[in-house]
Amino acid sequence: VRRLNMSLIPRSAYSGYPTYWALSAGAQNIQTHQLFIKYSFTAIGSVDSATLKADIASMPYDTENAPILAYLLSLLAAFEAVQ
Repeated sequence: VRRLNMSLIPRSAYSGYPTYWALSAGAQNIQTHQLFIKYSFTAIGSVDSATLKADIASMPYDTENAPILAYLLSLLAAFEAVQ
């Protein structure tokens, strides 16, 4: 029986779930952001995609907004997956 040398397999530098959003260790806390609060109590299938897209479109694409944008873009992908 031939065994695979596990030390030769490259390991991913990220953690969390690769498909959907997960807050990385040391990342900015977004739980108090108004858009996180707005969408965190909404079932994925009940999201108004037009409003979500408008909220995403209105945000500057910069390092300050990167954590909330990652959350919102993942939410949009999850919504589209259930449609």
